[in-house]
Amino acid sequence: MKRKPAFYTIFLFLIFSLLMCSSLFAQEFASPSGDREVISVDKDPAKYFLLKPGSELIFKITGPSPIKIYGRILNPAKAGNASLMVNQGSSLIGAMLITPKASSDLLTKGKISVSQVSIQEFNVSDGEQQIKIKSSAKSPEVIVAVEVMAKKGSEQSIELVPLVPLAPLVPPKKEETPAKGIELVPLVPLTPPVSGQPKKEEKPIVESPVEKGTEKHREISAKPVDSGSKKVSTGISTVVETTQKTEIEDRHLLTGIDVGLLLPMQSLGGPFFNADFSLIYYPVKSNRAFGLGIKAGFHNLNIDIVDGGGNVNYSMSASIIPLNFLLSYSIPISGKVLSDIFIGGGATIVLAELSGKRNNSSHSGSAISPSIDLGGSVLYRINKNNSIGGKVGFVLGRASTDFVSDLDVGGISVLGCYNFTF
Repeated sequence: MKRKPAFYTIFLFLIFSLLMCSSLFAQEFASPSGDREVISVDKDPAKYFLLKPGSELIFKITGPSPIKIYGRILNPAKAGNASLMVNQGSSLIGAMLITPKASSDLLTKGKISVSQVSIQEFNVSDGEQQIKIKSSAKSPEVIVAVEVMAKKGSEQSIELVPLVPLAPLVPPKKEETPAKGIELVPLVPLTPPVSGQPKKEEKPIVESPVEKGTEKHREISAKPVDSGSKKVSTGISTVVETTQKTEIEDRHLLTGIDVGLLLPMQSLGGPFFNADFSLIYYPVKSNRAFGLGIKAGFHNLNIDIVDGGGNVNYSMSASIIPLNFLLSYSIPISGKVLSDIFIGGGATIVLAELSGKRNNSSHSGSAISPSIDLGGSVLYRINKNNSIGGKVGFVLGRASTDFVSDLDVGGISVLGCYNFTF
C-alpha cells in the first residue's frame, strides 16, 4: 500500500514532462492579415494560405526573429517555376524560387496535388514589422506558410548525454588460427639421361630476335648434343610469340581540359557555358585501367524574374564551381580508341547575386552543397601522349542562399575534351 503514492508521483511527472516537451518543440505558424482560409496538406503540420499570381500576403511579425517561409506549387505537373519577392515594409529582404518538383502529397481538402516543399529562412528586424510576400504575375498558384522561429538570444540548449554501449553478454569466440599457406615450388625440367660415354661440352643455346609486322617474336634455336658417336637429334627451330603491350600500360598520370555546354535540370534557360579540368593518377602498376583523381569545373546560371507585363524586375547570376574526387576505369575499344567511365562526389561552391533593374538594388550570397558526378567519354589517341574526344556527364547538387532556395547547381553536360598523358 505504501508504493501507490510513489507510482502516482512518477506518473504525474511523466505527464508533466510530455506537456513541457510538446510546448517546447511546437511549431508556431503566423496568419496573414484579412480573412484567409487555412489550407492543410496531408502529413504536413504547416498552416498554408493561397497566394494567386500577382497577389500578396501580409504578415505582422514582431522581431528580432528569424522566420521560415514554406512554399508549394498547386498542380506542379502543369506548372513552371514560381518566384516570390519578400519585403519588410517597403524594403526588399530577399527572393524565393519554388520549383515544380512533383511529390505524392495532396491537399487535405480537394485532394489536389502539390509540389515538394521549398523552405527559405529570412531575418526580421526589431519591433513589429509587416512582412509582404508577393507572387509574380506569371507564376503559378502557390500555397505559403510562415513559421516564426525562437527570438534571437532566447534559444534554449539541450545537452545530449552520449549512450554507453553495454558489454556483450556472450564472450567473443576465440580467433581461429588461419591455415598456413602452401608454397608452390616451380617445376624444373629434367635433363634426359645419357648412357655410355660421358657428356662432351655443350654449346649454348643462341637466341635471336626477329620482328614480324608490328609484333615482336623471338626465335629459339637448339643444336644437337653429341653423345659418343651417335647423334641424339637433328637441329630444332622454334618460334615463340610474346604478348604485345597495350598503350594504357605505359601511362602514369593524365591531365584533361573539357569545354562545352551544360543543360540545367530546372527550367532556368540555357544551355550555359561549362568547363572542367581533371587530373587522374593510375596507381596500380599491373593494371593502368584504374585511376584516382580530382576534377574542378565552372559554369554560370543567369535567371530573370519578370512581372505581369513581361518586364524584368530582378535578375540573378550564379557562378557554380564543383570540386569532386573521381574514380575512373578505362576500357580499350581498339588500338587507338579508348573509353573511360567515371564516378565521384564532392562539394559545389555557389556564388550568387540578385540585382534589381528598377531600383538598382543588389544582394549577394554564397553556399556550399554536396554533389555527385558521373559520366563517360570516348577518346581517340593521336599518339602516346595526346588524345581528343567527347564526354557526357551528369552533376547532381542542390544549394540555398539568402534569397533563393533549392537551386539545382548541376545538370547534363556535353563536352569536347583534350587529354595529355605522361
